[in-house]
Amino acid sequence: MVSSGFISVAGAQRSLNGLLLTGSAAGALAAGQLVRVQGDLAAGGGSIYVQSVKLLGPGAGLPLQGEAEIEGLVTAVLSTSRFTLGSFDVDTSGASFSPSPP
Repeated sequence: MVSSGFISVAGAQRSLNGLLLTGSAAGALAAGQLVRVQGDLAAGGGSIYVQSVKLLGPGAGLPLQGEAEIEGLVTAVLSTSRFTLGSFDVDTSGASFSPSPP
């Protein structure tokens, strides 16, 4: 599994998009870092055993851009046009699709 986003820290636990990060590679991550992690999703789906980490964004040699992309697990469906992806609320009410759906 691959997931990207900002690291959250609570006590000694680190999380990404609502998933607990485990393994020695997760221990060096700091709150607010923008990262892409790759690892194994636990059987219950609540944690990732981190195998590799790549720092993203400013300070990681990447230029600032006008668009962002996140990926992860949909953790809640709030309505026909809103859902939660990890810990991010996503509003698709202004989305346009090409070609238009039938």
